[in-house]
Amino acid sequence: MSVEHDQPGDDRIKVWFRFVPREGWLPIDTEGLWATRLTPDTARIDNVAFLQDGVAQNDVIRFRTEPDGRHWATGRVTASGHCVIRVIAMPGGPLGQTSPGDPLGGPSPSSHGSPGGQTPPNGQTLPDGGTSPGDPAAAVHDAFARFGLGGEVFSRDFPMVAFDVPADADLPGVKRLLDEGTEKGWWQYEVGCATDHWWSA
Repeated sequence: MSVEHDQPGDDRIKVWFRFVPREGWLPIDTEGLWATRLTPDTARIDNVAFLQDGVAQNDVIRFRTEPDGRHWATGRVTASGHCVIRVIAMPGGPLGQTSPGDPLGGPSPSSHGSPGGQTPPNGQTLPDGGTSPGDPAAAVHDAFARFGLGGEVFSRDFPMVAFDVPADADLPGVKRLLDEGTEKGWWQYEVGCATDHWWSA
C-alpha cells in the first residue's frame, strides 16, 4: 500500500520513497511527496512526510526516473535544517474519542468529540487553554499554534498531524510541549527527522 499527499499548488513532480512497514503500524510501504524539480535528477521536498523517516520539507533529494515516469528517491543531497514531528491525540483522551475501526486494528479517534465547554477527563486543561473541540487533529494544531508550525493531517479516521519544524522555531518550547502532552495523556508523538540542533535544544 502507499500514501500520497495532496498537491500543494502549481506544477511539481511527485517523488516516491520506499520503506519497510513497521510491525503494528500502518500497512504502507511507499510514500509520495511533492517536490520542486531543480535539475534533471534533483528536487526540493514540498511536503511533510507522514511515514518516511530522515527527510524534511525543503530538503534537496536526488531521484531516478523509471520508464513508467515514476520518480524514486535515491538519497538526500542537502538537508534544510527542518525537523518533522508526528503527533496523534490519544484515543479516549481529552483531545480524541474512542471508536472501533482504526487502521492499526484498535480503537481510533472519531469525529465525536466532547461537547464544547465541557471539562476534559480528570479536569485537565488542554494545552490551548480550552477543552476538546471534537476534532483531534484540529486540537493538536491549536496546541502548537503558538509556534507557527506548518503541518498536514493523515486522514479523518487516523488524525495524525505531521508538523514541519523550521530550524529557527522555538525548539525547546516545542519539545517541552510534546513531553508535557505525553505525560498528561493528550497525545503520543515521534520524531521523523531531526537535526543536531533539535537534539541539543
